[in-house]
This record gives sequence, C-alpha cells and structure tokens, in this order.
Amino acid sequence: MSQFDIYVCPLREHFEVHEESICQDVPMFNSGFVEGLKKSADLPEDDTETFETFSQWLYNDELDEIKIDKERPWNEPLLGRIKLILFAEKYCIDFLADYAIDTILLASEDGVKETSYSPLWKSYKWYTIYITGLGL
Repeated sequence: MSQFDIYVCPLREHFEVHEESICQDVPMFNSGFVEGLKKSADLPEDDTETFETFSQWLYNDELDEIKIDKERPWNEPLLGRIKLILFAEKYCIDFLADYAIDTILLASEDGVKETSYSPLWKSYKWYTIYITGLGL
C-alpha cells in the first residue's frame, strides 16, 4: 500500500498516511495538484494536534466526543475542534467540517437546538475571523 509523506508545522513533523485513505477524502491529494503527484505535502501553517485529530477521523471515521463546560466554555477540546473545522475548510474536506461542527453542537447545553444565532456559534464565527486575520 502506497504512503503519502505529510510534513506538519514549521518544524516539519513527519506523518505517513496511506494513499487510499487520504485520496478518498481530501481533494488536494486525489487530483492534479502537485501534492497528489508527488505523494508528499508540506503543511507548515497547521499544527500537529490538529493533524493528529484529522488522522484519527481519516482512519476511524469518527471524532472523540468533547464536553463544553458552562463555566469555562473556551476549553482546549473546543478550541481544538474549532481548529479542526478551520483545517477542514482550508483543505475542502466538507464532510469533516460539518461533522466537527455537529460534535460542537451536540456538546453544547442545548444540543442540536443550537442555531447560528447562539452565543456559541457567534463565538465560533468571531474566533475564525480572529484566526484568519492573524494568518494562522
């Protein structure tokens, strides 16, 4: 089985990913992009924790459940999930982005009743604007 070499973050941490797995879900690797032809990609702007979560989803088709603490809503699992959504959006992995958003909504106090007008959703939108503005 063929492997893709992925180098993540400015330190270029190396990950090997099976070609069949990544080509099935990531447009950048299953088309005429140079990364797909070389079977290698540099992702210097992404962090290793986000890529590890992506890899977990890639191989298992699921994400770990997160919990949102009412007293401290901006906890690490939530921020990590938001980074995953941004990662998925960046690489056009729509199903993963939608799934990650669903896991946040399910973890919220109101569950799937959350709407785009909820404080959590507004916070997500502002966070993405902040991160995008910083170029992260």
